[in-house]
Amino acid sequence: MPAVSQPKPTLFPQPMAPKCWAYAMATWMKHTPRRTGTPPEAVFQACKAFTHPNGALMASQVDKLFDSQFIRMGWKKLAGSEFEFDEIRDLLQLGYVYAIVDTPSNALERAIGVHMSHARVIYGASDPALYGGAEMDTIDPMKGEFTWKLSEVKAQKVILGFAGELLSENKADGDGDGTPSRLFRRQWLHKFEGRQETRWTPRP
Repeated sequence: MPAVSQPKPTLFPQPMAPKCWAYAMATWMKHTPRRTGTPPEAVFQACKAFTHPNGALMASQVDKLFDSQFIRMGWKKLAGSEFEFDEIRDLLQLGYVYAIVDTPSNALERAIGVHMSHARVIYGASDPALYGGAEMDTIDPMKGEFTWKLSEVKAQKVILGFAGELLSENKADGDGDGTPSRLFRRQWLHKFEGRQETRWTPRP
């Protein structure tokens, strides 16, 4: 199973404000066909209605962000146990994967009563046999180039976004082993011509 990768994308380092979602989105848009490369603060201003006063993206507004006409992402929410490394590898043969990562609360977050998630862009995936463990190459607006290990994902929740027009309309693409759980894990929501429709992870 060879490693798979897109060219390393541009890093937009985020400020101290919790705007990682916009800075990672600017990276994704710059390198995704049929999107207009948009500076991070312009992404933030265009989508400001979906944010808290401090600039953080509201969890209840994630679908509106992805469905917006200049972003146009298919999206889905996964528990770490549902995350499939092979699916990421399939997606990376076509484009870049946007990810919002929700980790268990740490002591500081519990003390101040605020829980934060974080966004990054996946552009590569390893050969697990070669490197001794499945991991993904990401551009992270806070950490820069960051290796995200599959073993870490198991304790996290993840929202994935991918170019809607690159997803498949063929339900058979989701039914790799004939089980309902596999069908669910390869399923995406995508707003197309004003309608919310189901799409599937294409098989290379």
